[in-house]
Amino acid sequence: MEELLIGHERDIRILFHTPKLNADGWVENYLITIKGCGLEATLPVENPPYGLPPSVFFEKLSNSWQHWNAVDDWGAIEGEYDLSVKADKLGHIFITACLYSPGLESEWKAEVTVIVEAGQLNTLASKAKQFFG
Repeated sequence: MEELLIGHERDIRILFHTPKLNADGWVENYLITIKGCGLEATLPVENPPYGLPPSVFFEKLSNSWQHWNAVDDWGAIEGEYDLSVKADKLGHIFITACLYSPGLESEWKAEVTVIVEAGQLNTLASKAKQFFG
């Protein structure tokens, strides 16, 4: 799978794309882009074989969204971005991606929140598994 889109193509969205695979088929790195309301930010992300990839996070969400206390989150090992998720009692899932500046020369962060329905989480988890392996 070449990309994983969360949200809508013409709306606020989180896009994982341009995966680079090693000889074993592991996604060594990829790009994350967030877009919406005049904002666009893209960062390269390292995906080391240790730790939990985002696919595990999305699978956990699809299996247990009804039991969250408040917020669940995940962060890239190298600190490029993090994801946080919260749900309301009506089954709306708020997925926030926050990207951070990659260098020490200057600091910035960019953030978007995408709303999906709880019924979409199984499909999202499946697509994440296809993208991240």
